[in-house]
Amino acid sequence: MEQLIKITEQNGRRAVSARELHEFLESKRDFSNWIKDRIKNYGLVENQDYVVFAKVVENPSGGRPLIEYALSIECAKEIAMVEGNDRGKQARQYFIACEQKLKEIAPQTYKEALLQLVAKIEENERLQLENRKTSLLLEEKTQELDQSKDWMTIKRYAKEHKMDWRRINWRKMKALSVELEYKVRKIFDANYGEVNLYNKAVFDAYFQR
Repeated sequence: MEQLIKITEQNGRRAVSARELHEFLESKRDFSNWIKDRIKNYGLVENQDYVVFAKVVENPSGGRPLIEYALSIECAKEIAMVEGNDRGKQARQYFIACEQKLKEIAPQTYKEALLQLVAKIEENERLQLENRKTSLLLEEKTQELDQSKDWMTIKRYAKEHKMDWRRINWRKMKALSVELEYKVRKIFDANYGEVNLYNKAVFDAYFQR
């Protein structure tokens, strides 16, 4: 069966990227407004019908990570159905066919189901261990960079100087960094993903001009 829309796994459940579904349905609306309207109008429940998560993407100009939505298969079918066009009908039939195929390859005995469950638990434990290791490395990197007296984020600088961080234009900061030949560094932030670090000399130049 041809894969029309990628089906993945999110928190142990089969899921569909809302952004990919939006693209397949060829909706003319902005994605953010499109998904928020469907959540509101059709009473979708977070962590039941969908999960929200941030996705860090490579972006030379910096900026915040994308906000993504992973939809359950049932939720994706409902959204496809209410789209009211041929692409919506096609998507809904595709999800139904995928569910049918899954039933055909599902374990037939209790022993098979138990073995699959054990394998799944072991895989989840392995992934959790890898995630913990990655988190520790990121924390170490964050502490190492953020404790430096010569490099800091805009928000940290503003906090230390008791000012509103919105007063500092990050585009001008990047331009000054290039002019003064200071490479903009990156640091991991739990709320915003990767954010920029600027040298103290760049902040000094910014407020002197």
